[in-house]
Amino acid sequence: MKRTGTVFALILLSFLLNSCSGPYTMKDNGKMIELSINTLFEVELEGSAETGYEWNVLSYDNMVIELVNRSKEQITEKTMQYLFEFKAVAAGETELVLIYHHPDKPSEGPAEVFKLRVISGTMGRITAE
Repeated sequence: MKRTGTVFALILLSFLLNSCSGPYTMKDNGKMIELSINTLFEVELEGSAETGYEWNVLSYDNMVIELVNRSKEQITEKTMQYLFEFKAVAAGETELVLIYHHPDKPSEGPAEVFKLRVISGTMGRITAE
């Protein structure tokens, strides 16, 4: 019986370590997250379905995280939902930046910016003293 409990605990632990984190939304803008390597995480942002503006990834260190999937869905007549799924692939730190902009009007610059500091592959944040 003890062995069955141990196997179940290991399966549960594996599921928790490899499950998806988030979704992170505009309320998480500017925050820092810490992830284990191979952890998936999602960023979910909303925009207008009528203006031509859309959310796109501006920058991140692809040695630390990688974009796994990007999708958008119209959730109401006026609202689009943008979903970005990333995976922590190595130990390190990066700033993920997404911008809400009109792709046909680059001179206008972004209407909104979403930033998330991602620390991957640590058991806790290490700081120098």
